[in-house]
Amino acid sequence: MRDITVRIHSVMIDGKPDMHRLTGRIAFVFEGGVRSGWPVPNSEDSWEDSVTGRVFLGITHWIEFPEPLYHF
Repeated sequence: MRDITVRIHSVMIDGKPDMHRLTGRIAFVFEGGVRSGWPVPNSEDSWEDSVTGRVFLGITHWIEFPEPLYHF
């Protein structure tokens, strides 16, 4: 086991992540849970779950991991 530091971003303050720079390092918060995924292009608050493909609305926070999630 190892400790890592993650950054929690507010969409309102920080905007959406730069997916070219942060591919694989992003998750979003929905109803208190963390889900791997990314923002839906041309949408204000919709994000797509990377596992199920389900679209979630009303996303206000996203998480930045120090390295791609598949490295963990």
